[in-house]
Amino acid sequence: MRFVLKTQIYITVKEAIFIISLIVPIAFIVNAFRSDGIVLLKQVALEEEIQPEAQMGNGFHEISINQAITLYNEKKAIFVDSRSQADYNLGHIEGAVNIPDHSFEVYIDLFLTKTPPDQIIITYCDGPTCPLGKQLAEKLFYCGFEHVFYLMDGYSQWQLTNMPIDK
Repeated sequence: MRFVLKTQIYITVKEAIFIISLIVPIAFIVNAFRSDGIVLLKQVALEEEIQPEAQMGNGFHEISINQAITLYNEKKAIFVDSRSQADYNLGHIEGAVNIPDHSFEVYIDLFLTKTPPDQIIITYCDGPTCPLGKQLAEKLFYCGFEHVFYLMDGYSQWQLTNMPIDK
């Protein structure tokens, strides 16, 4: 009686393992093809993990604070403050140049003569709804700069990450 019970349990477990080994791969395949499938593995190429240089194409694009910090630390980018001269004087990213968006025509000629067109440029202003950084990035792109990024709420984000500033 005991032998028969052990044999029956062994057969049941063996059948369960066989069924599971068939069902699990089918479930993964079905999930992969469903538009509302469950994300099973974290994507390796998340925005923060992609180096900004790899994203560079023609145009102007938003950049994350982490990518901007990486480029700053590697000394690969010029930071351009698009706020007014008065705001710039109150505080700005260390090493940033000031090209106030409203006075673009006054500053652009000197900037063009000192900056190569393939230079990485990151523009910024302050506040989550401030459009000046993006507007300046667009203007610089149309002036011939190939790799222009804008950092939304740039100055505030910079301060929150305790990155160096000048006053």
